[in-house]
Amino acid sequence: MDRTVAERCILSVGWLADRPKTFQSVILQRARLVEIATGEEILTAGDEGGGIYGVISGGVGAYVPQEIEGEKLARILRTGAWFGYGPFIRGRPRSMSFRIMEPSVLMHLPLATLNQTAHASIENMRALSAMSEYGVDVALEIIADLKVASSHRRVATALLRAMPPEDNGGDGGPRRIFATQDQIGELSNLTRDVVNRELSRLTKSGAVGLGYRYVDIKDAATLRRIAFEGYPDKHGS
Repeated sequence: MDRTVAERCILSVGWLADRPKTFQSVILQRARLVEIATGEEILTAGDEGGGIYGVISGGVGAYVPQEIEGEKLARILRTGAWFGYGPFIRGRPRSMSFRIMEPSVLMHLPLATLNQTAHASIENMRALSAMSEYGVDVALEIIADLKVASSHRRVATALLRAMPPEDNGGDGGPRRIFATQDQIGELSNLTRDVVNRELSRLTKSGAVGLGYRYVDIKDAATLRRIAFEGYPDKHGS
């Protein structure tokens, strides 16, 4: 990906987009672009290094460890999201794992670079520490989504959260989420059978189309309406 395009994407939304231009320049000068293929785990719970990554394009799965059932997919991170800052902010091993779910372009700053940047000025330290606020926002969204009692609204909400930006499609086609039904079940905290049923209903509504290990968002407005209001009476509740 062209560097100019990459910088424009990472400055379009999220933590870095909200920082002062002078600080943005510092980060962009020190960051490098990396392209990573599907399936690679780039940061693992329990690790202490690795630095931070910002998503330019593609999708990165954020996994939360569970003692009983192992890791669970909590969110698919899209353009503008930054992750991996736990060891820098807290000085402790990271508590989450991150795995590439589709070919992705990321921006990377090693931990040593972060520390050097933070030590350069108190303003830099404050700007870097602000990353954690965005993580809290995402955590609150996840909690709120899982509090939704209706299974069809919860699946619709999970798909909305996982949906890539409109320009990620490139060819003008539907926005595609590369995720299995099991992974959608993890995002919505529902069983595979329930997810299968709700995806079938969403397909009949025209909101989505299903393929092998992916979901196409065909009508985002309909999907959003179902997420917030449920189905019309003729579809049942």
